[in-house]
This record gives sequence, structure tokens and C-alpha cells, in this order.
Amino acid sequence: MADFFTVVSIIYLKINLNVYYFLHLDA
Repeated sequence: MADFFTVVSIIYLKINLNVYYFLHLDA
């Protein structure tokens, strides 16, 4: 369960960083 939560957290953070980078690139 802990491993699953870790994987989800990493994916979530990676998506957030990609969106943040994309928004800054667009601005």
C-alpha cells in the first residue's frame, strides 16, 4: 500500500511540474 501511494505521489508531482513548466513556457 505504501509503495502504491509513493508511486501515485511521484506521478502526481511529475504532472504538476509538467503543467507548471508548460504554463510558464506559455506565459
